[in-house]
Amino acid sequence: MKKVCSYCRQNRKLTREHVWPDCFLKRRKHLSAHFSVKNNKVHGADYIVKDVCEDCNNIILSELDSYFCELYDRYFSNVLGPADEVLFEYDFNRLSRVLLKIAYNSSRAGLTDPTALASTAPFIIGKGSQPSGLIVLLEIVSPTTMLAITEMEITYKEISPLAYRSALTKMMTPSGNKVVSRLVGVNSYYFHLFVPNQRLSDREIATIKEEALSTLSGAVCLNDKRQVKVTMGSRDGLGTLLPQMISEFDQYKGFFDRERPKRRNY
Repeated sequence: MKKVCSYCRQNRKLTREHVWPDCFLKRRKHLSAHFSVKNNKVHGADYIVKDVCEDCNNIILSELDSYFCELYDRYFSNVLGPADEVLFEYDFNRLSRVLLKIAYNSSRAGLTDPTALASTAPFIIGKGSQPSGLIVLLEIVSPTTMLAITEMEITYKEISPLAYRSALTKMMTPSGNKVVSRLVGVNSYYFHLFVPNQRLSDREIATIKEEALSTLSGAVCLNDKRQVKVTMGSRDGLGTLLPQMISEFDQYKGFFDRERPKRRNY
């Protein structure tokens, strides 16, 4: 049965598409847990959407997925230390499109309203111009240092940021209500996307960018210059996840208690 594709808006046979690039998921070696707001449950399954036609899925979006995995192999897979400085080289057109694709997919797979991101679909598939006022920031988050206490000693343990997530965020600044804010994070690399939900002047866009940068220590703005130097900010990876992990502690603990033994048996 043919239905409307969420990207090209054509009536075509629809297929299943991973929210995250399949090539990326196959590269992941760490056990990952996700919290489903829709089902109020922690699970390890990969999110999918079922509203993408074969042409968009297997041709256009597949090319973006390949680019994302190139960046993963070159940058995202590397564990960064506090003193590391990264020269991040990128193609802004492809990078912004694949980040928007992940954000748009995850919004449709979850409970958040995908309306604002739906307007970026023509740009994502290369058939529309870049959304006016689109802002993309890159933040490098640090490892988390935790105190480990045993009967014999007290030590410090460093936990590397090894999670990936796509989430709706909220910019708590005077101009925050003028944009839809999304986070696409992979290990140490956190990309913050700001998509205007209304027509904005150049000055308003500049103000939003300034406000966002003021709240994200060490973050840099990405554009068409193709490369940027970025250093680690003040936030640690685990710290950004703690509020949700604490609120659903029993579910997360139960998931890892069940799944870790299965991994050891492979």
